[in-house]
Amino acid sequence: EPPRAPPREPPLPPKPPLEPPRAPPREPPLPPKPPLEPPREPPLLPGLNDITVLVDLS
Repeated sequence: EPPRAPPREPPLPPKPPLEPPRAPPREPPLPPKPPLEPPREPPLLPGLNDITVLVDLS
């Protein structure tokens, strides 16, 4: 007679995790830092700053 294969044991059911995976604690968002200096307004006319510098030097 052909040798009989040993009876296979049924696969064990997956074990449930001991503890549910905890989500990492989310840090509260930091409040936006105020700018150190107020934003400078763009010059009204191009080259206006250069003219003022020339006037100040004169």
